[in-house]
Amino acid sequence: MAATKRAIRFVTFDALYTLLKPRAPIPVQYAEAFAAAGLGTLDPNEVGRSFRAAYKQVHSNKPDAAAESASSFWQDVISLTALGAGADAKATKAALPTLVPQLLQRFSTDEGYRLYPDTIESLSRLQKMEIPYGLITNSDDRILNVLSCFDNRLLGAFKVWLVSDNIDMAKPDERIFRRAAVEATVERHQVVHIGDELENDYYGAMRAGMHALLLRLHGKDAAAAHEDRSKEDLTGVNV
Repeated sequence: MAATKRAIRFVTFDALYTLLKPRAPIPVQYAEAFAAAGLGTLDPNEVGRSFRAAYKQVHSNKPDAAAESASSFWQDVISLTALGAGADAKATKAALPTLVPQLLQRFSTDEGYRLYPDTIESLSRLQKMEIPYGLITNSDDRILNVLSCFDNRLLGAFKVWLVSDNIDMAKPDERIFRRAAVEATVERHQVVHIGDELENDYYGAMRAGMHALLLRLHGKDAAAAHEDRSKEDLTGVNV
């Protein structure tokens, strides 16, 4: 990265697959919950495929629903995910009143997520360098609940918290990055954003006038294990 340490006065992070990861792949956790709810043994690969399609469909039909009513939004996603993965329609309908709050609770706490091993070390190094940091995430309030479960003063030291569902803007919209700089009282060229998504994190931050680093982790818990990134062109990208 062209920027020197002295030039950077603020660091922003993405959340999922940057600071934290699912304890087990999300389709596996959903499949386990479906089985416990009496919906049978569903293939996690089919659950994952169905989840992506369900989320896209519900978000397209109700673009503001996640912010207005997380329970209603996720009930539709969970129902369509189960049905698309092969669950019985009658059994799914009967299970939803218990299944939906259980899954919402799981993914609102450290039951569903864990920090990456180097998260605390990285934040500690920034504090020692006296460089403050913040969060920019396309998520809802549950991500704040998740992070609060990890009892560490470093996680409580975020100077800026920008959660897309709370502010009616999301990455890669340049406005969310500009807002982070304003709230941190620094110039945009003094900020570096770190995240795992090429368009949402890297190019979104770059277009907003920030520096950016694309974080690509390896292994089954990396985002690449659940998304097809084979066609991405990383030429000239700071990875």
